[in-house]
Amino acid sequence: MRKESAFTLAIIGYIVPIAFCIYILFNEKLLIPKGYELSVDGVVISRTLFLIFLLYLLSKLGVFIYKGV
Repeated sequence: MRKESAFTLAIIGYIVPIAFCIYILFNEKLLIPKGYELSVDGVVISRTLFLIFLLYLLSKLGVFIYKGV
């Protein structure tokens, strides 16, 4: 595999989970299971975990791009 194609594949491997996390953060209905519409604590905790994971992925992507260029 060429270096450019491996770099592109790695970038896509970071961008897909980042896009998924952003989609989940803005669509709260996916985080609330049926019957728990009034539970605010679970939504806050799950959104916080997704935000932490998103920040982790962004920092890993930045380091990867910085070292790869």
